[in-house]
Amino acid sequence: MAATAFVRARITARVKSWDVPQGQVAKRLGLTRLRLNDLLRGKFNGFSLDDLMTIATAAGVEPPAARKSSWDDLRGMGSVLAEGGMTP
Repeated sequence: MAATAFVRARITARVKSWDVPQGQVAKRLGLTRLRLNDLLRGKFNGFSLDDLMTIATAAGVEPPAARKSSWDDLRGMGSVLAEGGMTP
C-alpha cells in the first residue's frame, strides 16, 4: 500500500501545482470532475492502483522506484549457509 500512498500524494501535489480550473485538469487526466474531486479530497476507495498509475502517467508523475524486498536478500543466504560461509 505504500506505493499507492506515494502515487496519490504525488498526483495531488502535481495537480494542485498546475493552478488551472478543475475542468481542464479532469480533461487532461481523462477523469470526470466528480472523480477528480474525489481524488483531490482524498477519497481513494474507487481508485485501483492501475487507475492511479494511469492518472499519474497523464499527470507526468514518475512511478516509485522498484524496491528490492527483504525476501530477496534472504533467498541468497541459502547458498552462503550451504557453503559454510556463515553459521545460522
